Amino acid sequence: MGRTTPSNRMVLVNEIEKLRKIIARLPDNERSVLSKLLDDIWDTYNAVIDIYVDDPFKIIVLHLLRKLVVE
Repeated sequence: MGRTTPSNRMVLVNEIEKLRKIIARLPDNERSVLSKLLDDIWDTYNAVIDIYVDDPFKIIVLHLLRKLVVE
């Protein structure tokens, strides 16, 4: 019986969905800031797609750092 491994993109999509569910439960002011920080995460994903990243949280953390530096 063969098993398939989900792609890094699908794992990242699932983790972002989980984060968005958590963010949805936060107070309005926190929710708006955190939701904005997750915007454009696919730009970061595309920047590192050619490098093997074994943990989707590394992409999320890198993205958050990028957003904080710009802002």
